[in-house]
Amino acid sequence: MLGVLSLGLKSGSEVVLTSEGGSEAANLEAVAQFIADIKE
Repeated sequence: MLGVLSLGLKSGSEVVLTSEGGSEAANLEAVAQFIADIKE
């Protein structure tokens, strides 16, 4: 998650997420929700 935070994303930024291994869909959903919940 620190890598996500260090990207310096701003509201409206587009991010492409990929995941490998088990539980890909759940992992991607968790990261997407984490990014959506970040408040400036």
